[in-house]
Amino acid sequence: MPPMPPMGPGGRKPGGPHGARLTMEKPKDAKNTLKKLIGYIGRNRYLFFALIGVMLIITLLNLAAPSIQQIAIDCITLTKKKTSVDFGALGRTLIGLGAVYLLSSLFTYMQGIFSAKLSQFTVRTMRKDLFSSLVRLPIKYLDTHSHGDIMSRMTNDVENISTTISQSIGSLISGVLTIVGTVVIMLLYSPLLTLISLSTVFLTIFVSGVLTKYMKKYFIKQQVLLGEINGEVEEMVVGYRTVVSYGKEQDAVDKFEKMSNDLKKCGIKAQIFGGVMGPCMNVISNFGFILIAAFGGWFAIKGFITVGTIQAFILYSKQFSRPINEIANQFANIQTAIAGAERIFEVMDADKETDEGTADFEVENVKGDISFKHIDFSYVPEKQVLKDLDLEVKAGQKIAIVGATGSGKTTIVNLLTRFYPVDSGEITVDGQSIYDIPKDKLRRSIAIVLQDTVLFKDTIEQNIR
Repeated sequence: MPPMPPMGPGGRKPGGPHGARLTMEKPKDAKNTLKKLIGYIGRNRYLFFALIGVMLIITLLNLAAPSIQQIAIDCITLTKKKTSVDFGALGRTLIGLGAVYLLSSLFTYMQGIFSAKLSQFTVRTMRKDLFSSLVRLPIKYLDTHSHGDIMSRMTNDVENISTTISQSIGSLISGVLTIVGTVVIMLLYSPLLTLISLSTVFLTIFVSGVLTKYMKKYFIKQQVLLGEINGEVEEMVVGYRTVVSYGKEQDAVDKFEKMSNDLKKCGIKAQIFGGVMGPCMNVISNFGFILIAAFGGWFAIKGFITVGTIQAFILYSKQFSRPINEIANQFANIQTAIAGAERIFEVMDADKETDEGTADFEVENVKGDISFKHIDFSYVPEKQVLKDLDLEVKAGQKIAIVGATGSGKTTIVNLLTRFYPVDSGEITVDGQSIYDIPKDKLRRSIAIVLQDTVLFKDTIEQNIR
């Protein structure tokens, strides 16, 4: 009798149409996840440092522009009797300003190229490591996790990380450099006006902290629900014949609709909290502009600063708040990427299949004597499948193992091929314990024809092999 797919607790097939559902994930350690993600980005150090260098040049050019504008404005002096303009200095200043904007556009284009390359190189390495981890996972992991959810981690979660790196990493680097440079220049212009303009920072930190707490929860939940839906679709396609045979099409539709509604509700909440961040930051930023204009005008009347300085200060204040607003507007994508990275690293960190077998075992020398002695086994502790099983199969014998569904027929094959370890007892091939035989050599010596035919995208010859 051809082996059936592995049976789970109570005779269910964990990976089949009636497989166990994915449980709700709790938020994990975002700090540790970011550390691992940065480690992947850092593997392309030359691209990363090139991106930092370009962003540094862009930041310096953007910081220079308001100062040049201030010089241009101060070339125009106003008195009670007349207006005087230094056209020579004004012309040179405007030419310099145009050159700054042109160079800024050029380096911004280069930044887009470096960001795209860094993104693709990073996710290529991550996708490769994830796939390498998948093929080394024990059979038990794949039997107890939704196949659609595993595929969702390989596709949706990796793609979210790719999008976030290409769109957000440049903004994050530029934001940090801009904030530091802007504060330094503002302090040089007017320490007092700088303190007034930065008074809104504390309000920004408080508002963003409150919104972030809710956003993280819903974005992680959204990724989990998306994985569940992918798992449901995958299982529906695999088990379509069974669903149709029993007339359960409407039940399947109702179940999928309920899962879709859960994802819709969670997605709405996630997008609401993600979308409200930007407008809140803009309101706080505009309030800061009002403070600068009011106090700056009063300082100009008193002769502490010039009109050009007020203009430069407003622009610098805008540059200070711009990266904060950009990061806030992209926070939804960043949270989605972190949630996806957590799910990816969960697979990578899962225990891989190990092999302690070191015995000298060659496939060509196998005779085929198989012995099961006092075997106890259970997929879960409270559901024992085999109890004190003894079985002897001599070389050349042809036997059939029959029994009800869930009685342990497939389990015998799973134990013989070391897909699962026994709870107690001993299994030998030609008198040698299978746990002393390397898994690769043991499995190469056993041929299995599965009940469910699987055709790989290859030649007929290779599929037969």
